[in-house]
Amino acid sequence: MTQIGRNFLRVFSGLMLGAALLALGLVFWILYRPYDLVWIFSGIGIFLLLLLPLILFSIKSLKNIMTGDSKRHRLLLTNGINAPATILAIQETGVVFNHVRPVVRLTVRVQPPGGWNPFEACLETTISLLQVPKVGDVISVAYDSNSVSDIVIVPS
Repeated sequence: MTQIGRNFLRVFSGLMLGAALLALGLVFWILYRPYDLVWIFSGIGIFLLLLLPLILFSIKSLKNIMTGDSKRHRLLLTNGINAPATILAIQETGVVFNHVRPVVRLTVRVQPPGGWNPFEACLETTISLLQVPKVGDVISVAYDSNSVSDIVIVPS
């Protein structure tokens, strides 16, 4: 499973577990309280107050997954080494966001600055259907000099 798929599954399962626990707690709370409308509506209010931060966190996490904006990504963009890379291969991963943003696995040959030997690396990214990359295209990437497999595309 891809890194994006694992992150999505982690957020989704956390959201479902939290919602199930809150629903179970609300059911038990209502069952052991008098059947007064004030208690029922206050229980629903407490349920929504507890669920709201979980929903907001999940939305933020899903946005980060879909845009590829993570701490690692930001760190590589600010502290990584920028270099041109030639696309050698493009593979579908089977993951699509919002029915229009496919996730692809790119195999690239990175030409490090300073005359260092080029190396090949793989990365996963979402692509726009209006700007589909082709084999042979040159893109700008940032990578970690300690781990050349840690690589991201620099937005143009």
